[in-house]
Amino acid sequence: MSRADNELLTRIRDIVRPLIMDARLPEDMQAAAAKVSGTTDLLAAMKALADLVVVADDTHKTTDSAKKSLRAMLLTALTETGAPALRLTHHTISTSNGQRSIAVTDLAAIPDEFMVQPPKVPDMDAIKARWKANNPVPGTDRRNGSPYLTVSARSE
Repeated sequence: MSRADNELLTRIRDIVRPLIMDARLPEDMQAAAAKVSGTTDLLAAMKALADLVVVADDTHKTTDSAKKSLRAMLLTALTETGAPALRLTHHTISTSNGQRSIAVTDLAAIPDEFMVQPPKVPDMDAIKARWKANNPVPGTDRRNGSPYLTVSARSE
């Protein structure tokens, strides 16, 4: 295993370690966290983390911040390893790109016709329409959305 893989495995273990002994969590979630922490193989750890994400999503006792942390770690692992997806027994975990959006890069460069008042702010709908017509607006740029994690049940 490469040094980068070892570092990623360590980060995965570090994020789940506090869940193992958290008595407020159901036993199946603690067991899933222990499985992640106990593996020495990166792929096995990623699959165990994916299982943990599914269990956390189904558990109302898991805080939203814990769910977000687990999902963020799994997204990082998938992204850093270049894995397109993980197939579990009943689910497939994959990454998806967020929706493209327009970002203001230089507010002063945007022509007045694309500013609304009060206060003077960019009219993002008009700017987006211009971009869709392949007519860029000065002071703006197209950006890809942030990647996010998708958990979907597999059909048998």
